[in-house]
Amino acid sequence: MKTKPIIFNAQMVKALIDGDKIVTRRPVSPKPEPSGLGYDWWPSNRLESMVQVSGFKEIGCDYKRDFIKETVKDACPIAQVGDLLYVRETFRFFNSSDECSCSDYCNCPTDGTPLYFATHNDCESKWKPSIHMPRKFSRLTLKVTDVRIEKLNDLRKNEEQIKKEGFESWPRFKHVWEGIYGQSKPNDYVWVIEFDVINQNIDDYIKSLPSK
Repeated sequence: MKTKPIIFNAQMVKALIDGDKIVTRRPVSPKPEPSGLGYDWWPSNRLESMVQVSGFKEIGCDYKRDFIKETVKDACPIAQVGDLLYVRETFRFFNSSDECSCSDYCNCPTDGTPLYFATHNDCESKWKPSIHMPRKFSRLTLKVTDVRIEKLNDLRKNEEQIKKEGFESWPRFKHVWEGIYGQSKPNDYVWVIEFDVINQNIDDYIKSLPSK
């Protein structure tokens, strides 16, 4: 089991908290290229070899087909099944000198308490980018349950997966996707990472696990 950070914008963080998002897609990079043999492949730095990513059905041998799928999972640089991902999100720290006007009893947070844009966007304070969030202030942990590779266009007519992504429709998903990653092509390959959402800091969660 490895632990790694993963970034989500405020909209997706809220979907995670509300239980509406249990899968995420991320671009495969570098992009796979046609092999000239009827399937696509891409260079995997992790495996130090070329990895086939399509043509599973044409292989014919169940063993080889399963082997390729497992190889693809192992080559994913984002996570593998069983890994824990701690969510980084836009945040800031409470500052009483700027935000507290209480003269007597005060119900405000203590100075330095982390606040999160996804659930505390009620003022014009300066927010810190998600990439700078320290691990100890992350409040969401994702336990990876499946990793696979698909074409982005495979999602278009898969209403179940669209809902698991936290969206009502394909156009809404595509709008957010292209706002993050730019113009997409139907045949672009993506990592599909499914997970269980744990509403707990990653290190607190690990400490709660039974010792082996």
